[in-house]
Amino acid sequence: MPLHNIDTSQLMVVEALGGTREVRARLTDLGFTPGTPIAILSRSHESVIVKVRGSRIMLNNSLACNIKVK
Repeated sequence: MPLHNIDTSQLMVVEALGGTREVRARLTDLGFTPGTPIAILSRSHESVIVKVRGSRIMLNNSLACNIKVK
């Protein structure tokens, strides 16, 4: 399930990354790797704030849809 479809306060685990090679590399640099737990802290119509590896990161929905979680 894409990250941008998850409700706030849910703890999930990154399953896979999609998108172009550059998008996957950027998400990996930000700490989104398969098996990493993440939590949705808040969301708006255009973005989502997640906690990953102790950091809070804001992603726009088009980037967040490349993160598949379970």
